[in-house]
Amino acid sequence: MTGIITFPKAATEEDTAVTEVATEDTAEDTVVVTEVVTEEDTAAVTEEDTAVVTEEDTAAVTEEDTAVVTEEDTAAVTEEDTAVVTEEDTAAVTEEDTVVTEEDTADIIARTHDE
Repeated sequence: MTGIITFPKAATEEDTAVTEVATEDTAEDTVVVTEVVTEEDTAAVTEEDTAVVTEEDTAAVTEEDTAVVTEEDTAAVTEEDTAVVTEEDTAAVTEEDTVVTEEDTADIIARTHDE
């Protein structure tokens, strides 16, 4: 979940003050600016808003709903139904019916011309 980070009045005043000092000593004050924004504002968004969605909602969907479909239903379809069609039916159609098609091709052509 991505959100817009809004800075309260106090944070704006602190960051402005750090920016003014940053012109004098860039290396030290760049770290200070990063710490102010990251720890107060970004951490608040990540821990409160994003964590709620990830842990509660996503976990509930994955474990309860998705797992039921994947383990019970999909496995049943794959092993029982698909295997039956692939091994028994497809093999039977290929071997038996193809041979019949080769033998009866002349008869089929003759019937087509008669009609």
